[in-house]
Amino acid sequence: MQDEDTTRPDNLWRCPRCQAEGAEPNGDGAWSHAASELGPLVAICSRCGQREKMREQYAGMSIPPTEWPVSIENLLFEERLLLEHHRKVNRELLLIPTADGVDEPAEPTIAQRIERYTATVRREMAG
Repeated sequence: MQDEDTTRPDNLWRCPRCQAEGAEPNGDGAWSHAASELGPLVAICSRCGQREKMREQYAGMSIPPTEWPVSIENLLFEERLLLEHHRKVNRELLLIPTADGVDEPAEPTIAQRIERYTATVRREMAG
């Protein structure tokens, strides 16, 4: 008789796309867009859902389920796309209009950004 592994939860699920284990798809999972083009919906982990979206947006294609699990090289490429996207979005969110109307990167601290915003509002109210 084999010893039962009591350290592994019974509800673990393995993403068919990246092979990561987790409690999804019952939680925050996603549906593969690539799989839905070929047939029934396939549940994937939420991170793979984000990776697929970025690959489709920036590379113009997704990896079909026939090529799953996705290679480490492709997962790293998709992670790079995600990180670059998040950095771009964060840079855009940190742009503050200046008095001359030209956007420039915000100061690195929140206190400095609040101070600059307050000064801009005061100028607009006085003007």
